[in-house]
Amino acid sequence: PPPPPPSPPPSPPPRPPASSTSPAVAPAPSPVATPEFLFRDDFDGAGLAALDRSSWNVEVNCDGGGNNELQCYVDSQDNIDVRDGMLHITARKESDGRVTSGRLTTEGKVEIAYGRWEARLRVPGVLGTWPAFWTLGNDIREISWPACGEIDIMENFQRAPPDRSGESLYSTAHSAKHSWGTGTALPGGSSEPLDLDQFHTVRMDWSPDKLEFFVNGERTWFLDRSPGSTNYDWPYAKPHFALLNLAIGGNGVGYATPPDDAYPLTYSIDYVSIEALPPPPPSPPLPPWSKCGTPACTPEAWAAAAANSDCMTCSCGDRIDWLQTSPDGPRMDEAAACAQVAGVEFSEACGGCDPASAAPSPTPSPSGPGGG
Repeated sequence: PPPPPPSPPPSPPPRPPASSTSPAVAPAPSPVATPEFLFRDDFDGAGLAALDRSSWNVEVNCDGGGNNELQCYVDSQDNIDVRDGMLHITARKESDGRVTSGRLTTEGKVEIAYGRWEARLRVPGVLGTWPAFWTLGNDIREISWPACGEIDIMENFQRAPPDRSGESLYSTAHSAKHSWGTGTALPGGSSEPLDLDQFHTVRMDWSPDKLEFFVNGERTWFLDRSPGSTNYDWPYAKPHFALLNLAIGGNGVGYATPPDDAYPLTYSIDYVSIEALPPPPPSPPLPPWSKCGTPACTPEAWAAAAANSDCMTCSCGDRIDWLQTSPDGPRMDEAAACAQVAGVEFSEACGGCDPASAAPSPTPSPSGPGGG
């Protein structure tokens, strides 16, 4: 006999309503606010010629930084180089025995008060090195240091053992009141020990009343402005300029020096930025006004004058509060105090705050639903 006809293919299962099977659509993410950069340098380009001289000065001197440092700062691509999207400051031991290095400032070109000052950088981490990212007040040539103010966003002191401060990045601030020069320096703050072979992000949040310092997003130190402060103790209410340098030796590192075979020594900076501080988060909403258990007790009714010979300046609210909280008063609860002041003593002036004026709650029908 002929084979039976093939069975028809099974029907697809019915599709449930879209509303019951469609995956929930995730809400669009909130837009991320774009930082308002007041200054930023990503060090693009190649060679010393790529350095933005409209923003940066290159210092040339052998002054020892005021700290008996060994280096001479020079304007040379051997010591200051832009490559791979970074600024590299390199200290070298020259054939004549001199140590050369680099120091850059934005003095007279980028001078800013307040904001979020940040850099991503890698320090050499070798004995005797002292790299820094810091600021000075732009009036230094008029009033000198330390009255101009100094903010050390990042320093790394590579001192001889057993000192281990070089394992961390350090921040502090100097003023005429608190400085190394007068032996009154502030303690500052350090990060946790770090892998100095890696890049780290250092930051200062500078507002009119506070300096806060961070390493890799973790706060390491802060300094609050004192009431009544002046430039003597708070020289941080004016523009400062930025500095980047790699010092060698000197009193900051306890006069330690790098081994000769450690050169060249390089301090690399990925970027430097200054942006406006983000606005503070909004304050939580205030609880709704509620006094005396009645909406008629508005802020205006609470503040209405309720004067007599005992108190010529009292308001309704003052009198109600006194009955509740004063050690010399009866310590009534709110309802009783409101009833006494608004319902008895000052019913005309304060009547809106009388609990008896609150609308009564509706009484349910005794017949219940469907009754008649």
